[in-house]
Amino acid sequence: MWLSTDDVEIILHAVSPSGLHRQQFVLHELGHMVLRHDEVVVPADYIEVLFPNLSAGLVSRVLARSSFTDDLEAAAESLADLFAAAIRNSAKEPRSFERVFE
Repeated sequence: MWLSTDDVEIILHAVSPSGLHRQQFVLHELGHMVLRHDEVVVPADYIEVLFPNLSAGLVSRVLARSSFTDDLEAAAESLADLFAAAIRNSAKEPRSFERVFE
């Protein structure tokens, strides 16, 4: 899950013993960031009814990412695959990803 605040971007993912699986989780969420999926708008009345005590902006960003259409999820996953291929094929250190994101 990608959480966006005014000051920081946070990616949370399921526990996995596989480094490649963790990498794909992170790259998928980076795909959402690059594709600007945080700009999807959730209707305000929907937010107010379900989460009356939370900031509408925060809830909107989280709900937008959790209720994407299959096409948006597929786009993020496709971009993640391209990122992963670039990491694998890099002449520089492919392990640098792990140092940054673990």
